[in-house]
Amino acid sequence: MDPRKTPPAKRPVPTVKTSLANVLGIRLTPDLRARVAEAATASGASDSAWLRQVALEALGVESPVDAASGRRVRVAPEDQAALAACVRDLGEASLAAQAGRTREAVDAVERARQVLVPVILGFERRT
Repeated sequence: MDPRKTPPAKRPVPTVKTSLANVLGIRLTPDLRARVAEAATASGASDSAWLRQVALEALGVESPVDAASGRRVRVAPEDQAALAACVRDLGEASLAAQAGRTREAVDAVERARQVLVPVILGFERRT
């Protein structure tokens, strides 16, 4: 190396990030691609999330970042309707509380709580 020249700058050492910034492009036959899509749909996950979960299980690896980005929680239509009613009840509670109608506010919050608790417990059982 020529001593009159400055040495090239060293590249920074890559750090491990806690995001899913890396992409692995893989080629699949149409049949395998269709099977992945079918399995992912059946499990309620995106294709990528399903493949990540399969890879984690096959390798016996625990990765909270990869696992957390996995299956989406699917909300059943009846749960969606119940949660919408809770939002209305909480809105009523807020208005009643602002107007000083404490009993109405408490009743509306209680109606919401009676719906929310079973719905949330149902989510926990499904995951």
